[in-house]
Amino acid sequence: MRGFLLIKICQIEEGDSVSGDVIDYSPSVTKSQRAHGLDLLRAVLILIGIPYHTGLLLGGMDWVYNSVNHKSEIIPLLSSISHLFRMEVFFFISGYFCYLVIEKKGEQFFWQNRLSKILIPLLTATLVVAIPQCWLVWRVSADHHVGSVVSHLWFLYCLFIISALVLKYHSRISQVVRLNIPVAAVILSVMAIMYGCVIASKLIPAHFPLQLREYLKIPVLTVHYLPYFLLGYAFKAGAGWAKKWMSLPLWLSLSAYVLMNVFYFTFRDASFFKFIKPTLEALIPLAAIPFIFNLFLWDGFKRSPLVDFITHSALVVYVFHHPFVILYGYLLDPQAMSAVAYYLSVIALSVLSSVSLYLLLRRIPAARLGFGIK
Repeated sequence: MRGFLLIKICQIEEGDSVSGDVIDYSPSVTKSQRAHGLDLLRAVLILIGIPYHTGLLLGGMDWVYNSVNHKSEIIPLLSSISHLFRMEVFFFISGYFCYLVIEKKGEQFFWQNRLSKILIPLLTATLVVAIPQCWLVWRVSADHHVGSVVSHLWFLYCLFIISALVLKYHSRISQVVRLNIPVAAVILSVMAIMYGCVIASKLIPAHFPLQLREYLKIPVLTVHYLPYFLLGYAFKAGAGWAKKWMSLPLWLSLSAYVLMNVFYFTFRDASFFKFIKPTLEALIPLAAIPFIFNLFLWDGFKRSPLVDFITHSALVVYVFHHPFVILYGYLLDPQAMSAVAYYLSVIALSVLSSVSLYLLLRRIPAARLGFGIK
């Protein structure tokens, strides 16, 4: 068992994950099933970001590009459901793997891994994707405004900052999370942080230049997702309160998640909603994480070449899908088709283009280094 674990850790740490993380194997789950289940979870979390961003084309939200000829209320609603938990689950998994990597491979390995799998791809993506995307947004937007340099790469900024902070204070944090903390106190703390982030975001002056405002949001987003990273970290560290929270029955976790989502989307236009929105944004992921994480640890996951391919190509697909969604949303807008056909066409073309780029880039040594491609 130990030998197999070390082999799998080496295999996965070489780049199987979008964040370069590793997989642990619990005694209650068979070796191969655990690997495939978590690989599939990462793949799903990556993929559902594409329909979410595509849905923004058709909705009323002021996005980088909004379709003029194709409107829908249902499509953006359905595609936005995952947005209430997707990144929180991702940061939870990152925290879970963070503790495992540091404990198994050491702090030096973890830091080098963060540099090669997050920082270097972030710098590369900023130069190759984000800056050209600024011009694309200026070209396709109705008011010809310049797009954000941060854009969808905020995730990588936050992940790198959190990883660096947790690495620096690893010993102290690992001791604190093992304290006998009531689960209710943890939940209330997460809620308080959500309200604090709302207040902090309001303090960013609206008259500041766009690029400055976007960079000032990064610390706020980092604090927003830090609790979920630490929850995953604490769970892997064996914290009793984290184990108690993660042992929530699946039916109860799913029921709470569904009920809160129904409430969220039913009353989101009500005048009082802004006062309870941070509470829901804290509780919905907390209810979803035990269900989603444990769901993908069930038996029955078999090795899939498709899942392996998605895992290897995840970072490139994530980085490039955003400008492709904008581009194809703009190019297909004049075409006579239904909103559903428009939505599905943009998704299909964006995925196809991103995957094609991955196949090309992985053949170029410099690109492999720049994007952390295995």
